[in-house]
Amino acid sequence: METQVLIVDDEHEIRSIMRVALEDEHYQVLEAYDGKKAFEMLIHAPQPMVVLLDLMLPRMDGSEIIQQLASLPEQRGRHAIIATTANYRFSQALEHMLNEQQIPMLLKPFEMTDFLDVVAQAANWIAQQDQRTATAVPAPGLLTTIEEHH
Repeated sequence: METQVLIVDDEHEIRSIMRVALEDEHYQVLEAYDGKKAFEMLIHAPQPMVVLLDLMLPRMDGSEIIQQLASLPEQRGRHAIIATTANYRFSQALEHMLNEQQIPMLLKPFEMTDFLDVVAQAANWIAQQDQRTATAVPAPGLLTTIEEHH
């Protein structure tokens, strides 16, 4: 099954650049321009997705989405989330939450090779989850270790 990638960013240009790069790598790409739309897409998704989640969004920010998904047992650890931000200064509480849930951070602007490497790692994690039996409980977060990309 083709890996789905949800790009959640309020900037059309950023979504477009990501979409082209991901489609060139044969990912099925979906987009959301605000947090509420993204959250609805995630909880109703028929399959796990790689999620490129901007932390600064209208209507519901990225950290709220992460918290809400973690509060729903059936959603916890279901999607492979990669947080994205251009804001290099974020709270200790946010940093703690990302570390606790093993969510990697991709800082904008990023190198396209780093971007595609992180997405590929997340897609591999999803593929490994798909190979487990239907009764297996999904592991939280992405991978136990993921290299920090600058």
